[in-house]
Parts: sequence; structure tokens; C-alpha cells
Amino acid sequence: MWMTWKCAVADIPLGGGKGGVIVDPATLSIDEKERLCRGWIRQMWKNIGPRQDVPAPDVYTTPQMMSWMMDEYPAGRPVHPGVVTGKPIEGGGSEGRTEATGYGVIYTVREAMQHLGLDSTKCVAALQGFGNVAQYAAIAFIEMLGGKIACVSCWDTSTGRPTPTATRMAWTRTS
Repeated sequence: MWMTWKCAVADIPLGGGKGGVIVDPATLSIDEKERLCRGWIRQMWKNIGPRQDVPAPDVYTTPQMMSWMMDEYPAGRPVHPGVVTGKPIEGGGSEGRTEATGYGVIYTVREAMQHLGLDSTKCVAALQGFGNVAQYAAIAFIEMLGGKIACVSCWDTSTGRPTPTATRMAWTRTS
């Protein structure tokens, strides 16, 4: 529902419906991911398009995957860049898309804090999750609002190493 409202307010012709494929992408090779993305488009192409339904990335979906989907859209059909969102910039994607939702969170937080009379420079936040949204929300909370981040919880510790963004935040913003 939230995506529908966001798109309506911004006058973007996307409906906000969600669908997906149940699979753990960590168990797939790059070739298997590509075949999955292309196969999905071959099955769904009649039901998508800039005036129907626009596939958009979600958890674990990369710009490369969206690019494969755009590329697979049937030859001979008019291809509009709006058939698929989340593509790489060089493939017709939008600059700032990766960080947009995290920044949007902070714009909302900023307005709520103003409404409540809270000084963001005296606030400390805790984040649950550390995907694209939380990473950019953390950066924006620190850089735009002058707040502090006390902690971040993240279930994905499979690498045993912090993400580059987490490392950047830790080294450049803790003193």
C-alpha cells in the first residue's frame, strides 16, 4: 500500500504491487540467476509495461538482474525504459535510485522531529537491518541531520566482515 501512495503523491505511474520468486539467491550461480530473471520475463512480458505493471527490485535483486530482465523483454515489441526499474545507469537507470529510499526515510524523520520539537543533533538512533535503505538512512541521519547512530543489527553475517558502508561509517564518524 505504501508504494501505491508514494507513487501517487509523486505522480509516478507505478501501482506499487509486489510479486516475486521464492528462491535464496545465495544458492544460485550467476548463470542460474540470469536464467531465472530472463525466464521470468519470458513468462510475464504480456503483463508488464510502463502503463501496466513495472517490475522493480526488492531484497537481493541487483541492477544486473533488472538489466537482464530489460534485455529479455521480447524483441520486436516497443521497449520503453520504464518497462523495468532499478536498472544500472548505463542501461537507462536513474541516478540516486540506490540511496533514494534511505534518504526518504530521513526526510520523513526530519519532518517528524521538527513537528515534535526534537533537535536531531541531540538524538541517537539504532537501526535494525543494514541493507540499502538502512545504510543510506544512517549516512543521511549523520550527515544531513547531525545525529548519531548507536548501533546497527543485521541478520546477515554470512561474510563475517562488515560491509564497505559500515566500515566507512565506523572509521569516518566515530569520535
